[in-house]
Amino acid sequence: MSIQIERVIGSAGPIAVSSDPAAVTPVPLGTSAGGMLHCVSTSTAGPITVSWYAQYAAASPAYKLFDAANVVVTNIIAPGNCYEMPSALFGAAQVRVVAETAGQTAVVFFSLKG
Repeated sequence: MSIQIERVIGSAGPIAVSSDPAAVTPVPLGTSAGGMLHCVSTSTAGPITVSWYAQYAAASPAYKLFDAANVVVTNIIAPGNCYEMPSALFGAAQVRVVAETAGQTAVVFFSLKG
C-alpha cells in the first residue's frame, strides 16, 4: 500500500506591485507554510528591488518586514524568474510585496503551499 501526501496549494494574482503599500493587493496566507513569487513583468523590463510587508489580520496595517539583524528584507526580482518567499512571513495573515523605488511597478503571481 502506498501513502500519498497532498499539499494544500493556492495561488494569487495577478498582483500589481507599486511603491505604495496601500495600493498593493494583499495576499492571504491562510494555512500556507511556504510559497513563491513569480515575476511576470516590471516597468523597467529588467530587475527591480521589492520589500515585503506583513499584516497580522485582514484589516490591520501592513508593516515592513525586518530580519533578526534589523535589516529590511528585500528581493531583486526580474521578469521570467521566481523567488522563494521569506519564511518569516508565514506568521502573517496577509503579505504584500512593494517596489522600493517610487514609480517602479511589476506584475507578479504567488503560488502557496501548505
